[in-house]
Amino acid sequence: MNLIFGFAQLFLYHPLFLLLLYTYLVIFIPLKSAINITNILPTLLKSIRIK
Repeated sequence: MNLIFGFAQLFLYHPLFLLLLYTYLVIFIPLKSAINITNILPTLLKSIRIK
């Protein structure tokens, strides 16, 4: 619960936090998913070759 109140205070007192959260959602999560995709593709190819 304290974490939720902390986030609420950040949203109320720091509008820049919203901007940072937005940039995190827009930039870093797609990068992470792209990295995951590049890691998954070779393993899929290997598993297909093994079968």
